[in-house]
Amino acid sequence: MEQIPHEAKAYKKTALFSNESVPESLLNFHLIQDKTWATINVQSGALIYRILSPVIEEIRLDPDHPGVVSPGVPHRVEFFCPVTFYLEFYRIPASLDDLRKSIR
Repeated sequence: MEQIPHEAKAYKKTALFSNESVPESLLNFHLIQDKTWATINVQSGALIYRILSPVIEEIRLDPDHPGVVSPGVPHRVEFFCPVTFYLEFYRIPASLDDLRKSIR
């Protein structure tokens, strides 16, 4: 599991989801946008964060162990007990992103 770049800034936070209220799209294979990262923040219970590529990983997340979703990495979540969690999305501000490109 990768880390969120230090220069990335939070820009959006979802509502608190439970087993009953989670959008079905999170339970199925999906990707997040390019240049976007997310944290999966479990408030109670636990869930499985399944990374499907480039290396398959199955990570148990709980209140003490959040997950990081990287851009372009296929993933999904799975439940094995009651859980509440939210997602927080991050991106690099446009000016910093442009600067990083010019350095390469």
